[in-house]
Order: sequence, then structure tokens, then C-alpha cells
Amino acid sequence: MANLELDEVADIFETLRKERESETIEFKEAKNNFDFDDLGRYFSALSNEASLRKRPYGWLVFGVDDEGNPVGTSYRTDRKGLDNLKTEVRNRINDFSTFTDIYELFPDGRRIIMFQIPAAGRIPVAWMGSAYGREGDSITNLSDQKMRKIVENGTDDWSARICKGATMSDLSGAAITAAKKIFAQKNVGREYTADLLIADDSTFLLKLGLMTEGSLTNGAMALFASPDAASKVDPAPEVAWILRDRNGETISGEVFRGSLLLGMEHALALVRNPRYIYAVDPDSTNTIETNRYDMNVLREIFFNAIAHQDYTIKGRINLIETEIGMDIINPGDFLPGSVEVLLGSGYMPPYYRNRLLTTAMKSIGMIETYGGGIMRRMRVQKDRYMPLPDYNLGDKTVGVHIYGNIIDQNYSMTLFASRDMDIRTAFLLDRVQKRLPISSAQSEELSVKGFVGGKWPAIHTAPPGRDASAKADMMEKARTKGYEGCILSLIAETGSANRSDINELMLGMLPSGMTYGEKEVRIRNIIAKMSREGKIVNTGGRRMPKWILGDAARSRMPRS
Repeated sequence: MANLELDEVADIFETLRKERESETIEFKEAKNNFDFDDLGRYFSALSNEASLRKRPYGWLVFGVDDEGNPVGTSYRTDRKGLDNLKTEVRNRINDFSTFTDIYELFPDGRRIIMFQIPAAGRIPVAWMGSAYGREGDSITNLSDQKMRKIVENGTDDWSARICKGATMSDLSGAAITAAKKIFAQKNVGREYTADLLIADDSTFLLKLGLMTEGSLTNGAMALFASPDAASKVDPAPEVAWILRDRNGETISGEVFRGSLLLGMEHALALVRNPRYIYAVDPDSTNTIETNRYDMNVLREIFFNAIAHQDYTIKGRINLIETEIGMDIINPGDFLPGSVEVLLGSGYMPPYYRNRLLTTAMKSIGMIETYGGGIMRRMRVQKDRYMPLPDYNLGDKTVGVHIYGNIIDQNYSMTLFASRDMDIRTAFLLDRVQKRLPISSAQSEELSVKGFVGGKWPAIHTAPPGRDASAKADMMEKARTKGYEGCILSLIAETGSANRSDINELMLGMLPSGMTYGEKEVRIRNIIAKMSREGKIVNTGGRRMPKWILGDAARSRMPRS
């Protein structure tokens, strides 16, 4: 199962091309073949350098020149042979790590291969007993200074710290079995899957990096600690389920200590998830019947809370259930800063807060990369015609709100009518239905597609088809009357018009290939020309212009 969708990988490739080669990025033509030992040395070097720079992974790209231009590669064209590299590399790496994933892309019809290499954990990554790094474009033996820095970085990682006094008897066998079940489901067909599933529990943890030289890490305890041993790790892992009424008063609650994996399942088992019936097709009496919540979405949010929370704050994960939705809240800052950042192409996180835990959970199959999972959850809600998740970023807290009902019928009907809508457009339309601000350019973008009505900033969602018909009517007027004729007709019908009135009329008429800024300039030039020719007169001044018909237009006004 791929770690990223191919369109996300394509965006990342374009970002890598802009960054060019660096200590964590390497381009190789590898037109026909590539030496296996050199591949291993690059794995070691890029993994170590990613750790030093607190990047979650490095990239090795085949089939491109030094500038990142695709030239194509025929290296291991058989997909099975390509996937076998994961096992071949794992067997020669000191900590049993391997590629996070291997992607094939075909930009300009040329095949390229992108190897995603995880950052080193608590110890430097060594290939065949030797650890490597980068010095400019060259691969060198990793210096003692860099080795110490990687160890220090690992020590800074709460999840990689050794949990003193913890032994295998402090772990929940049920929690480890649950993790193995997820691993089996998410890694079907991979050669190393069967070996890890039959391995004893300590070997399973060792392969995941959650156990070091016989000692359990904080990350292992967070995932698998038994309730009686929870106090051995600081902070003790806890999950709370809280039920509140419509006034926000708590009417029930329960706290689960120990394994966060089991705590999550216990909390989700208490969630009320009744059937929900709603209509989204205005041309049919058919309705949709489904559960209010997609439980897989709730699990994914929970898993991300486990992976990315700031354990040093010593809080707990809270699941708060109300009549209108579900909130999953964990301590810690939201590293991307905002959800909007994730909508940009090729977003790559600067680092992972809990690198060891994040890597282990990714290997098991619990989480995707930072951002990829967020986008997937948005798509799931969009495909259910439901409001998108809200990300409430407070002071040292991250809260995710999942809606279990429709807010605005127009929004849901528009999603149904435009099922191929991209997630960024859905995100903007979702903000409109929630009365959250968007920019004038974004408003215009939705307006020309017929998704919203009204004047910015007081816009609102529109029923599907209504504004699309209005836009077609405007385009016909523009064709028959011309732009100036439409403005004159508007002023004649209303007595006067300000710039917002003219913008609302004209933005949808101008060619769709023009940017919002270009349309603004075009409208300003049309107004200036009409003013010079005496067709319109500004009676409102420079700060708040308001135009009425001029003498040059009154005698020859075009008829409606």
C-alpha cells in the first residue's frame, strides 16, 4: 500500500526540483542500472543527513539529470523486483530500516523512480557496518561529530528515550496483537510481512525500532503498556471519552490508562453512531442513509493524535462527543501551522515531533505522512457530502472536529452535483458554509463556477445550477452588448453603481483564463475609458466612487 497518492508524489517531485540537490536530496540518471552497494551507501547517507537536519526523510531520485530534469530510467522495470529492494536493503542495514516507499512517476512520458528514505532514529544508519554522510555532492564516512549529533537528536525525541525499569511483562499482549493485525492488513503482499507476523513480540518491537538493546522505549510503552504499568512512563498514557449535552455540560465520561492503541478502541466503542438519513439530489426523492461517523476516519485522527502529540506537556488525548459532532484533542502545536499550508503542492513537513514513534506507526500502517492523512480524511467527508473536518489550533493543543450531520443543504447538493470537485475548492466552499472568511480572489473563483452568490465578503453558498445559469446569461449579455453596454445597463437599471457592483457583474464575464488581478485591471481600464468619454460620471469621489450615467450615454443607451 503506497504511503502517498501519486498526485502528492508528483507535487513533491516538483518541490525537489526547485530545491535542487542537497544533503537530503540526490538526483541520479541511472538510465539502465545502478550499483547495489552505491544504493545502500546513499540510503545510509541520506537517512543520516535527514536526521541531522530534522527532516522526516530524504529522497533519492532515479531517471533525472543533475538539474532534476526527467531523462528516464529502465532500472528494475518489474514492479516486484523494485519492491524487493526493501527486503534487500533491510537485510544489510544495522537497524533493519528500509525505504518508506518507492514510487514510479512518468513526467513528460519518462519513467522516474523516487525512493523515500526515513531519517535515522536514535543511532546512525549503517550500510554493511559503515555509516555514511554527505559532504557537498560526495558521500563520505560519517564523522564522529555527526554521529554524536544524531544520538543527541534521538535523545531529544521523547518517544526514543529508554523507559527505565520497563520490561516485556509490562506490555499488553492484546495491544501487540492488535498492532500485528493492523500490520497484516496494511502490508499485504510484502515479503517481510510474514516473517514479522510470526516473530515473537520482542523481535517485532526490535524490528520497529521500539526496542533498543533489550530496553523498551517510551514509544513502545505509549502504544502497548498494560494499565498496571502505565505509571512507569512519564507521562502515563491516557485516553479520555467525554459525553456532553447541548449546553456543553459533561454528562458522562471514562478514562483509559495504558496502551493508547487499546484506549482508543475502548473510547470509540462508547461512541454513539446512529444511522443518518439526508438528501443531496434536488432532482430526486432518493435519500442517503449512512452512519453519522466514518469510524475509520475517527481511528486515523486518533492515530495521528498518538503520533504527533507533545508528550512533554503531560496531557492526554480527549475524545469529546456532543449532539452535533466529535472532537479529538491532543496536546502540542500543529507543526504545519495551518491546514491551508497542506493544500499547497508538495508540502513536506520540517520534522516529526516523535520521530521514532511516527516511523514505527508508519511501518505498522497506522498513519500516513504528516498532511497526507489529513487530505484523505477531507476527501472521505467530501465524498459523503458532509462538512470537512475543522482543525482548532489552540495554545499547545490540536483539536479535530468531525461533523455527523449536514450544516448547509446547498453545500451538500453542490458536492453531489460536482463529484469531481478538487479538495481545495471543497475546502473554500466549506469555509463559506461555516461563515468563515475567504479572500476576494477566492470568492471570485467560487463565483465564476456558480458555487456561491452574494457580494464579497457577505457571500453564501448557492443551489447547484442557479448561479451557473446566471453566468451563462451574463456571458450572452457580454456577447451582444459588449462590456461597456453591460455596465451602462446596470447603471440605468439601478440609478448608480459602485466598484463592487461593477465587479460582481463583470468578473464572471471576462475570460476564465485571466487571473483575478488581471480582471481587476481590465475592469479599472474600462471604467476609466468610459469616464474619459463622458459615458459615466463619478459622484462619490476617489475613496468611495459611485458612477451614474453621463450625458454622452443618456441619448444612446442600449436597450435591454
